[in-house]
Amino acid sequence: MKKFKNGVEIGEIIEKVKEIVFGDIYRTTKFRYSSKKDFSFNKYIDESPHGIANNEVGVKLITPHYDIDDMTAYDLKQLSIRENNVIIKLSNDILI
Repeated sequence: MKKFKNGVEIGEIIEKVKEIVFGDIYRTTKFRYSSKKDFSFNKYIDESPHGIANNEVGVKLITPHYDIDDMTAYDLKQLSIRENNVIIKLSNDILI
């Protein structure tokens, strides 16, 4: 596993990002389609699930450390369709 210069492993950072994003910032656990339909969804940071990933749809936050720099917007759209995930790609300008 990759490490930063200070010895911290990227996996540790990803776990902390999951806690912050899905525990503090975006606490919602269900997507409301209409007043009668709520859907649970999977939550990912890069390829790492937050909790059990057994739902039909999900949200995937991609950090700059995930190796997809060569993917175009079209490639990300196709990945979203294949995985049934809303994909949010953080800019390389964002430091984690």
